[in-house]
Amino acid sequence: MLLVSVVVYYAAFAIYSIIQNVGFYDFLLLVAPSISFLIYTVQNSLSLKRHIESKNETLNQIDHYINKYSKKKKVPKENILRQIQDVIYTERTVPEKIPDWFYYLYKEDNENRTDQIVKSIIASF
Repeated sequence: MLLVSVVVYYAAFAIYSIIQNVGFYDFLLLVAPSISFLIYTVQNSLSLKRHIESKNETLNQIDHYINKYSKKKKVPKENILRQIQDVIYTERTVPEKIPDWFYYLYKEDNENRTDQIVKSIIASF
């Protein structure tokens, strides 16, 4: 969403420059103050994307071991549990903050998924 806003923002400047027949140098002077915002937005968007992919991978790994336990009653080895715990800790210490709008967008799905996981764990005991 933020990336789309930035693209629209710069597109508006580009269209304005074309309509008003503004030179390239003048266009650069017009958008130069916001270049740092562009860099921040792109870096933050890419970082959040990687962070989300990593979280999904972690959740899939946890789901795999929970399903394995519920079907075969096979408890994962202690070193595997420790690795999962380390990954969860690492995921929580990432400096990028999840924007409120993104949190609220996926809040219900995440809560439902957590409820299902807890119910499946309880049912397996």
